[in-house]
Amino acid sequence: MAANRFEIFTRLMGGEQNLPPRLPTPPPKADAGAHGDEIAPEVQDDSDDAHQIVDAFGNLQTIDDFIASEPSLAHSAPSYANQQARNVSQHASGEGSTSDDFTLDPRKGQESNLGMSFCPFLAITKFPYKFVDPKFKQPLATAFFDEGKIYNRPWDIYYTWNEQTAKPITFVTVSQAQDLIDEVNADFESLNWQFDSRHEDEGLLITFDDPNPAYRPYFLGTTVNRSQYDFFLRGVEPYELQPQMAPPEDRSLKAFKEKMALATEAAKNKSKKKNKEKHERNVLQRQSMGRQLAQAQRFLGLRAVEHPEGLTDINSLATASLNVEEPACHPCDSDVVIISVDVESYERAHNIITEVGVSTLDTRDLQDTAPGKSGQNWHQFVRARHFRVIEHKGYVNGKFVAGCPEHFEFGNSEWVALKSMPSVLTQCFHEPFSNPAGVSNIEDPQNKRNIVLLGHDIGQDVQYCHKLGFSVLGRGTMLATLDTKAMYQAYTRDPIPRGLGAIMNDFDFAAWHLHNAGNDAVYTIWAMLATCVRDAAERGTAEAAKKLEERMMTKIESATEAAKERAREELEGWDPADGEGGAAPSKPVMGPEPPQKASVSGHYTVGGAPLDI
Repeated sequence: MAANRFEIFTRLMGGEQNLPPRLPTPPPKADAGAHGDEIAPEVQDDSDDAHQIVDAFGNLQTIDDFIASEPSLAHSAPSYANQQARNVSQHASGEGSTSDDFTLDPRKGQESNLGMSFCPFLAITKFPYKFVDPKFKQPLATAFFDEGKIYNRPWDIYYTWNEQTAKPITFVTVSQAQDLIDEVNADFESLNWQFDSRHEDEGLLITFDDPNPAYRPYFLGTTVNRSQYDFFLRGVEPYELQPQMAPPEDRSLKAFKEKMALATEAAKNKSKKKNKEKHERNVLQRQSMGRQLAQAQRFLGLRAVEHPEGLTDINSLATASLNVEEPACHPCDSDVVIISVDVESYERAHNIITEVGVSTLDTRDLQDTAPGKSGQNWHQFVRARHFRVIEHKGYVNGKFVAGCPEHFEFGNSEWVALKSMPSVLTQCFHEPFSNPAGVSNIEDPQNKRNIVLLGHDIGQDVQYCHKLGFSVLGRGTMLATLDTKAMYQAYTRDPIPRGLGAIMNDFDFAAWHLHNAGNDAVYTIWAMLATCVRDAAERGTAEAAKKLEERMMTKIESATEAAKERAREELEGWDPADGEGGAAPSKPVMGPEPPQKASVSGHYTVGGAPLDI
């Protein structure tokens, strides 16, 4: 039986070659007085030391004692974490935890998917101090961050090494960071904080899109408190044990190092900003948003088509705005079918996909119908489907977002097995395009319809589709990808992106049961139509100029108030009376001060008190 226990230990260690070395034989005792008054310390006999080994948990045990103990498979892998497991920090709430409370996640070391976006976790922990208006700083920190609160929620932690730091850099997914932001905005409605391009420049948002997995974060584990986070962090092998990833001239390595530098700066209390480069990137990004809006308008017949020779329709030279009570005056570019996709995942485990919504708008249906003020006359042509995953029907969101999978407003929900989801979604991208009741036309292989993929923050939905096994971008006739978040920013000229619900409110649409994937897919098409029609109708008008002026004045006032607040903070504490060496503040007095008592002897203390002896 004893041999079996030792075999278990050897197997857990990965073979005898991985066993810790036996303790060396101590040197013989030195003669007293050989080195003056020094006496060699007393040591145990060689036979005792020869039977001692260092176990995987950092304790000295004899082989016989270890074999006699109960075997444990809780710590199955020898790692850096095991050597320091007894030093796990205390939980933020004051409850002690040791390494015996945790085990390393078996998924540790899994590569992150290509194109995933992350936030540096240490930057998230400093969120109220670096990324919000100063007036919200302390209330927000008290409610969500101070005393370790930020650690006391489920976080999927990823990690990668950086040459600039002694420890690995940890990341969390943007979707989990957005869950936190949603809670913050719910408690501080006037804050209305959103991710935008500035946060990419500051390192708060980082997308890893290199095909080489060495330049992407690895999964570490799911943590729910500070002790578990610290335990997992100690479980990462030291950097010097990692192989070299690439030669110094590798461009991917250079880009990776730049991202790590951004992540490191984002976690610091003060960031070094290259204002000129940042401004140039912002300008390019805004131009891209404007091009998306113009392209969507051409697809809808709201803007003249660009010809390959660089010439545009003569009508595009006119500055007259669109008449929303008449059909679109231009032909629809490329005869496209616009397909909107929205995917919902479980809030506590985002790898669990619960719903997929698909809505379709065929631009052929729009040609004889006036759009209306916000494109509402075209809503009748939107076709929608809502799919729910059978295996995940028990996962319903409710803590961070109000899940409502049973409230599809545009038809009946359809239950689909997880393995069938790729084929079902593929059918939505072919005739009759999300219209199961319609007549299925046989597609002409030589004349397939062009497809435009639409979404609100479309990158996340694309990632979820890939997790389902559906390559949404792999369609042969995929002509373009549009994002309503970017188009709405181009329309409002606002650097801060807005959520789908906020856009619906801005256009006075009654958007019932948001966060239902089928509903959100429809609302995304509504947002595109309203943005394109409103922009075309206001183009070149005095009303549009007035709106732009109002937005500019609002931003100036906001910036002025922020500058005043910073100035007030910088002026505090300069009065000598406020610090050491100044006059002591007087005690509050109820009513008039009592008259000074006179000294009989005529002597007084330094403080003015009578000194009568």
